Amino acid sequence: MLINPEIYGIEPSKDITVEFNNMLLALKENVAKKKLVLPKGVYYFSSKNAVSRKLYITNTIGEDEYRASEEKNIHKVAINIENLKDLEIDGSGGTFLLDGRFTNIVIDNCENIKLRNINIETIKPNVHKFTVIKASPFYATFKLDEQSDYIEKRGKYYFYGTDYKTDFVKHRMGGYWTPTACPDNFNHLVRYGAHPFKNSVSIKEIAPRVFRVRYISPVKLCEGQVFYVYSTRRTNVGIFAQNTKKIMLQNVSQRHNRSLAFVAQNCTDIQLDKIDFSPKKTSEVDFTSMADFVQISMCRGEVKITSSNFDAAGDDTVNVHGFNFKIVEIKGNALKVKFCHPQSYGFLCFFEGDTIAFIDSASLIEKGTATVLSAEMLNLYTYELTLDTEEIPVKTGDCVENISACPDFLFSGNTVNRIVTRGLLVTTRGKVIVEGNKFLNTGENGILIANDASSWYESGPVKDVTIRGNAFMNCDGNVIYICPQNKKNEGAVHENILIENNLFYLGKSRAYNIKNTKNVVIRNNVYMELPDKDGWAKFENVEELSFEDKPSMD
Repeated sequence: MLINPEIYGIEPSKDITVEFNNMLLALKENVAKKKLVLPKGVYYFSSKNAVSRKLYITNTIGEDEYRASEEKNIHKVAINIENLKDLEIDGSGGTFLLDGRFTNIVIDNCENIKLRNINIETIKPNVHKFTVIKASPFYATFKLDEQSDYIEKRGKYYFYGTDYKTDFVKHRMGGYWTPTACPDNFNHLVRYGAHPFKNSVSIKEIAPRVFRVRYISPVKLCEGQVFYVYSTRRTNVGIFAQNTKKIMLQNVSQRHNRSLAFVAQNCTDIQLDKIDFSPKKTSEVDFTSMADFVQISMCRGEVKITSSNFDAAGDDTVNVHGFNFKIVEIKGNALKVKFCHPQSYGFLCFFEGDTIAFIDSASLIEKGTATVLSAEMLNLYTYELTLDTEEIPVKTGDCVENISACPDFLFSGNTVNRIVTRGLLVTTRGKVIVEGNKFLNTGENGILIANDASSWYESGPVKDVTIRGNAFMNCDGNVIYICPQNKKNEGAVHENILIENNLFYLGKSRAYNIKNTKNVVIRNNVYMELPDKDGWAKFENVEELSFEDKPSMD
């Protein structure tokens, strides 16, 4: 069924927030396959007309981060796709232009949803760029970008735009995540570790958009250095999907995201093809996502990310993981388990028929499995699970992992650049293939394979990983870092990892740091600019290691 947008009042060059969401409501009654093709143009969405929804989104704002004046977990949503089946939206290469603070798109409790040929932009988002034009230990002069609007009031300076008015120094004490880059390589973003105005005692505008800052203690800045300033509170995301089967995004771009660009939780079969999460080429504020580009949590089936471009993020390019749920009570065949990290809670994670693994929280070793007969969410943080056995081989304080929610993951033909932290963070038991990608600049590891039951509680062990034919050009630290966060060693946590035919440009970085892993094969890789004779590869408690590479140190 081809949908005529004009019937619903959807036309380019106007605010269609209400009309678009009314159309989606009307389409719920239609069980046929539906395709909406929009004439190419600019379509406006405004926060004042947006849908409001209560959403619990993984790896975003915790309940304790809300202010007293804020209603918790309420999101304004530009496009709300809910309870729909067999829907394709084709934007014909046009632009959705958002005015205000949103979660851009929600896909909830749907099946077979396709979004194609859409460019999503935000009008004057609350992210700003400062460039150092003069620097000394106690004084610095900064130039503000030409896009940001600001005002002075009673000696203080404020950024302003739709839905925000922010003091220049508001986030200076919590600026650990502030991205910066120096003139020797503007593409290499790293965490500065502090807001550029931290420890400042005065800020004065000495020319239009030029500010002289005085500090109470010495600072280390260099002329030409750039900073991107924004709030790190993850109150909204770009595209959010939950409780949905079969999602495809193809030729979809997003130019700004308030935190995570794409989040999927409790979804099955996800394909992101030819997506472009990068700054608009004409934008002086060349920063895209305040946090991760892609977050995949507690999903199933296959996750495929292919032929896509990721540029300028404040956290990982992609994070694929489950959770280690802490056991808080055992009574016969009934367990109470809970989310442990304050930024993840409140969404569906267990179902009848799922298989769980019992995890020793210290060693991260699996001690047995069971089948879920029933699962009940008691509150935002706690589940009660009824199992098919009373033989529980772990104790309270240990964990369970839902191993039915461990997708296969393909990451192929993508470009990763200007990432403040990791290129990929992957912890899934499914088959993992990372092939034919360019990891150009990452402030931390190119690829991290973790697993922990003490901080983020992100599971789990990997069982089948291939890293093949990639280029790692400027990745800080350990380019490939396989580091389960076990507190004691009772054997390998990860296993079956093949690393072959990759190109490493190392500089000061280490190619490999691998621990508590079994059956690792490293072969036919090419290395340039090795850091030193002994420090470029490190292995600890690695069983069945086949390390065939013998690079020249010349």
